[in-house]
Amino acid sequence: MLDFARLHAVTDGGFLQEDPFAGVLEAADQVVEPGAPFHIHFSDIAVANRNETTHLPYGEGTLRAEPLRDALKRFKRPATVISESPGEERVIRRSGNPRRSSEGGPKVRSVAT
Repeated sequence: MLDFARLHAVTDGGFLQEDPFAGVLEAADQVVEPGAPFHIHFSDIAVANRNETTHLPYGEGTLRAEPLRDALKRFKRPATVISESPGEERVIRRSGNPRRSSEGGPKVRSVAT
C-alpha cells in the first residue's frame, strides 16, 4: 500500500510534481507481483513536524491528484486509488489498458465506499 499523504508529510511537501510520484511507483512496480494493482491511499492533509496530523477536504492542503495521475500513465499496471479526504471517500480504479478520454487521460470509474 502506498500512502502518498504520509509520504508528502515526511518529505516536507515533496510530492508536488509528477517525478516524486513516479519514483515511488517505480520502486513499487519492481516488487509487486506482475498484474497486481498499485494500492494507493490519497488525501490532502495537515502537517506538523513532518507528520500527518489530519486528513483535509481535497483542495485545502497542497497534495494534488494531477501529478499522481500523470505518473500512473507511465505504467501498464492497474491501480486502485482510495481517497481518504473527509466527505469524499471513494475508490478510483484504473485498468492496465484504460480507454483514453479525448483529453488523453485514463478513463476511471468512481465507486462510493
